Amino acid sequence: MDIEIVDTSSSKNVYLSKKGIEDETRLAITTHAGGEVGVCSKDYVKRDVSSDQASKLTRIADLYVDIGADAMNYDANANQKSLSSLETEMRKIEGS
Repeated sequence: MDIEIVDTSSSKNVYLSKKGIEDETRLAITTHAGGEVGVCSKDYVKRDVSSDQASKLTRIADLYVDIGADAMNYDANANQKSLSSLETEMRKIEGS
């Protein structure tokens, strides 16, 4: 599966373009400005698979999107910066 994440601005920023995703993966982006962001996915069958076999194949793709403070991994950030639990909670409240 291929994934591309782009915005709808006049500059059409491409935030992520990843090809050949085969397993569960976690991707993160930071946008340059406020606005709409689109996620484009493309799934394809490898060339060595016959069209008869290909018509019987299925794949489930779940997409979970977190934005803002929900997307931030505060625990990892706290460990990296050696923050106390109080400092970590304050950063969550501040949204930084």
